[in-house]
Amino acid sequence: MEFEDMKKIWDEQNNENIYAINESELHRRVIKNKNRVKRMVNKFEWTYLAVMIALSLFAIIVGIQRHHFFKFADAFIFLLAAGYFYKSRLDRIKYEGQSNLSILDDLEQAIRSLEYHGKRHKYFRLWLILPMVSAVLINLAYTYDTRPLWTLLIALGSFVFADWAMKKELQCKILPKKEDLMHLRSLLLKDE
Repeated sequence: MEFEDMKKIWDEQNNENIYAINESELHRRVIKNKNRVKRMVNKFEWTYLAVMIALSLFAIIVGIQRHHFFKFADAFIFLLAAGYFYKSRLDRIKYEGQSNLSILDDLEQAIRSLEYHGKRHKYFRLWLILPMVSAVLINLAYTYDTRPLWTLLIALGSFVFADWAMKKELQCKILPKKEDLMHLRSLLLKDE
């Protein structure tokens, strides 16, 4: 009997499944997932920063054109939120660390990115809705008698919708992707 046949009989006796791992293909997929996560997080961060800076510039321009100098407070709030978020981005990059080109390191880096991004989504109310509500309240205090009530209701409704959308993205996109990567990590660690 050849060695291959003996091994097959031995494995059938133990009821074990034998898996062969194509390491280069696995590493390519891990890198692809890591890059996809990195693009998703970077896109979110740059979009947020661009929106906050655009809102602050818009508030400054409107404030100057209409002599509504209370708009400078809005601009300051938006710039403060953008600055905090940029610092958060730098912290995330530092937290991710560098990869030494191994499968597990690339996988860990992707998991850390998703963890940080997930935590950021959990505190969405604090770093996005709070600055927006503050700006709305400042504007409402100065222009209460000139604005209809439905504009306030639309603003509050949009904040509620944004909060719901961020929670949905966290539950349907970020957490499942993180669980998949963590499952792959546990399989790789169990295999070693």
